[in-house]
Amino acid sequence: MKTSQQMGSAFILACVGCGLAIPELMKDGTFLTDWSSPATWVSGLSFLGSLLGAVTGIRSLTEKGKEPLDRRETERALGAAMFKEGVATKADLNALAERLVAGRAPEAEAPPIEQLAAALDGLARSGIAAKTEAFTLIEQNRTDEGLAQLQAFARRQSEVLGQAAEETAKTWRQIGTLLLTRNVSQAAEAFEKAVVAAPSDRWTLVELCRLYLNSLGKPGAAEHLLPLLHASTKDEYEKALALEIEGGILRAKGDLPASLDRHEESLRLFRDLDDDDLPPGQRQRELSVTLENTGNLLRDQGRLSDALDRYEESLGISRTLWEDDRDNTDRKRDLAIGLGRTGRILRELKRSPEALDRFNEALTLFRSLNNSHPAAAQYRRDLSVALNNAGDLLVNEGHISEALAYAEESLALCRQLANNDPSHAEHQRDLSISMERTGDVLEAMNRITDALAMYGESLPIVEALAAASPDNAQFQNDLKVTRTRISELKTKQI
Repeated sequence: MKTSQQMGSAFILACVGCGLAIPELMKDGTFLTDWSSPATWVSGLSFLGSLLGAVTGIRSLTEKGKEPLDRRETERALGAAMFKEGVATKADLNALAERLVAGRAPEAEAPPIEQLAAALDGLARSGIAAKTEAFTLIEQNRTDEGLAQLQAFARRQSEVLGQAAEETAKTWRQIGTLLLTRNVSQAAEAFEKAVVAAPSDRWTLVELCRLYLNSLGKPGAAEHLLPLLHASTKDEYEKALALEIEGGILRAKGDLPASLDRHEESLRLFRDLDDDDLPPGQRQRELSVTLENTGNLLRDQGRLSDALDRYEESLGISRTLWEDDRDNTDRKRDLAIGLGRTGRILRELKRSPEALDRFNEALTLFRSLNNSHPAAAQYRRDLSVALNNAGDLLVNEGHISEALAYAEESLALCRQLANNDPSHAEHQRDLSISMERTGDVLEAMNRITDALAMYGESLPIVEALAAASPDNAQFQNDLKVTRTRISELKTKQI
């Protein structure tokens, strides 16, 4: 994986390639910018995108004729103006306006230089500084202030550039991306605004559908976006992604046969794609994910051997991808997830020694990821799930004390995640599951009162999830199971 210094150098080279002046990024050979911060990259990439949009908008303002302005010269001049001592100077902007007007074809009607200079001034002053400040506010959990500032920036952008829909959508996508690890409900609201501004943007639709399905447990909300998602597909790859999401919606609503049909069709499309048409490893990764999804559905239907075949094929792809790039954390995580899935199937097939090997390898990888990225919520969740998987098997094998230690470690992680974002349905469900797994271990130790207390603490969470998402079959089934287990424990307590 690239270091922060290498990434910073790459970013500077990209800017230099566009002719941008970047003072204050380095001093005496040392980076002054935290290149590991998400805000740095979101605001930096945002600036590059906004700058290219600005060039288009400026050309529109000057109403060029036969002789278009040189793109690099325009970018260099605007970049220098926006970065000079952190503030664009009137002299720079007036000079740029004069050059823009002078570059028009002779017969084209020229807008007043003062008008163009004022528009450029507004753009420069509301540019990178405003966005950086807004993203900083969001990182400090001052979300409302950050959102308000970015909304104001989007309005100024649209006034100057005349690209309200595209630029506003981009800003809301950036907001949503930053909010993903902080508050998924607010992240979803940001992506919803991006969809309203640009309803044909496939990436935003995919991200929002996955949020509804995986984090918020709202398949009905994702289903409403399906017509837009299918309409936005332009090739077989995008069609496969849309089918995968449709399959996820159908599974969440309890229609397993239809869900399997969609995932099988998605799988066929991914198998037929050419690796050369996508970035390195992307087709293989999507194929691996879709194999896991079809495996999940086969497992749901009790077809354990068929599910294991899909999981093993997926695991083989994930292992190959990771071995090709062991510094890639996404590939490392994919491998660990695949190990956990195959371990669960092997446990259900009564192949406990093989299952334990998979669980232990997954735990090692997840602990490594969590130790390297202690602030990453996803890795903490992954570790909690892996601990529960291993703990279940240890209970079955009679290693009760070790299983309780795993269950309690998982429960502590789940409590932290659920408390950090109460709107995150997946984290709330994880907490209820971890409570009940701990209760199961306590039951195995004949501590029935303690086990009942764990289930009693889980019940309000399960009830709230089921009430909030009546169309989520999984949440409704969770509620039935929890109530049944409480009744069983009460009977044992007598």
